[in-house]
Amino acid sequence: MFLKAPLAFAWGAALLVALPGAARAQLVGQVFANASAGATNNVFRAPDTEPMLISPDAFTALRAGLQGAYTGRRSDQTLAYSYSGTFYATHSDADVQTHDLGWRLHLSPTGRTELRALADATYAHLSSVNPLAATGAIDPQAVAAATALAGPTGAASYVGLSAGTVGAYQPDGGHAWSEYTSVSEVFPRSDNLPQSFSLTQDGRFERSWGPNSFTADLLLNFLDASGVTPAMGTAAPAARTGGAQALAGWKHEFSAYANGTLAAGLLVTNSFGSSDTSIQPVGQATIRYQRGFALAEASLAHTSQIDPFLGQYLLTDMLSAGAYLALDRLERFHLVGFGTAQHGSVIAGESLETAVDLVTGDVGFSFRPLQHAIIVSLDYNIEKQVGYQAGNVGFPSLHRQAGLLTITGIWRTDTGLR
Repeated sequence: MFLKAPLAFAWGAALLVALPGAARAQLVGQVFANASAGATNNVFRAPDTEPMLISPDAFTALRAGLQGAYTGRRSDQTLAYSYSGTFYATHSDADVQTHDLGWRLHLSPTGRTELRALADATYAHLSSVNPLAATGAIDPQAVAAATALAGPTGAASYVGLSAGTVGAYQPDGGHAWSEYTSVSEVFPRSDNLPQSFSLTQDGRFERSWGPNSFTADLLLNFLDASGVTPAMGTAAPAARTGGAQALAGWKHEFSAYANGTLAAGLLVTNSFGSSDTSIQPVGQATIRYQRGFALAEASLAHTSQIDPFLGQYLLTDMLSAGAYLALDRLERFHLVGFGTAQHGSVIAGESLETAVDLVTGDVGFSFRPLQHAIIVSLDYNIEKQVGYQAGNVGFPSLHRQAGLLTITGIWRTDTGLR
């Protein structure tokens, strides 16, 4: 990773500033590493229109990192570095490498107030900017929805800077306020990616009585992306778009572990420099169960989506479901699976132009012995994307499958191997 020393020093200093003053402070270090072996039928994630690039191959994936965490009476901070790389047996030009330096803060100044903040600097070299494969069973919280990425074929590299905050205030048992802010900047180091800046600001209010809650959410977002003319693929024009989304909804607590939400509202978008203002209905429904490490969730959403790496602003319909479940009483064996079906459209005035249909899925099995600091997992994932011509951009069609076996090791200074 090519990071300037002042940036790394500033984050390190931020971690040390909070060290004095905590009555029961603790400094914990952690090192982790994992290695995977697998195979795929589409090394470059090449589109169907480039059959000569669709090649199978075996690969080895390595990921390692270290972090220092400081825990005080009302706050904890983490400074971490991680590296990941995927190396193919015969197609070395498809190798992928990523470096990330990140800082996390969790602060509880009062019993009613909570603040989380993060900052990351990333350098990545990608074999393609088409959809990335689904994550595996390493992280118990890895049940996540995939994103419809639809960019040009060909290698790409970038430096990314991002920061965000999450704040929550609960004055009493019946009212809750929260906010979410996210800022990211992408600096391309190749012609296959645009330079982009994106900003998301979300505010949420919740009024509860018994197991029911009224929810109100206001989301503002902005994307400013330069045009891109890739060596392969279709040129994408510059985009400067903003939107405001308002949702009102209902939440019901079925039990201490299960809840469901239903919300509906409007999305207003505008392409700056033009008169293209659009008003679209939006909504979402979710049902969720979580108890310990067991997690299951299903959701249906019709909402806006920004991809800062490709400079795209879409309106998407997404059906997603996932689960992470323990298979034995001692929670040594786990099954993880998730999938999404997504329809993305470019907003063109009052009309929508279909851009991409995407289906992704992952199923994995993991084993974590109680007395050893390792996790062994076996995964299979699949991506199927059908692309269209929309908004003067050609979205590619592609298909990809992959299977992999992963071994992960973890070591912590406070408890040794665990």
